Amino acid sequence: MLNAGPAGPIDAEWRIELTDVPPSCNVTHSEYNEAVPSMQTNDSIVHRFTYTPSIVCFEPGTHQFSFRDQYDIAGDQVLDPNPRNNRIVDSFTVDVESNS
Repeated sequence: MLNAGPAGPIDAEWRIELTDVPPSCNVTHSEYNEAVPSMQTNDSIVHRFTYTPSIVCFEPGTHQFSFRDQYDIAGDQVLDPNPRNNRIVDSFTVDVESNS
């Protein structure tokens, strides 16, 4: 995460969310949030975390899931000049087999 300015320090909020879940699957713990306090202008941090949603699928087959990773400025202290660069969506596919 990088505070490219022009303002600093800023407080940010980081969120990762499981956004696309097949209808035959249930998810618990689909979102993780964390505060990122007092980032100075041009501060860069590496964000390491453990996020483990619980996913249960009731139908065998190939299932696609998507995660959205997003940073937001906390509060109304600063207007982000480019909010489009604050998120990324990544998808993955899992083959689910039935228990016989």
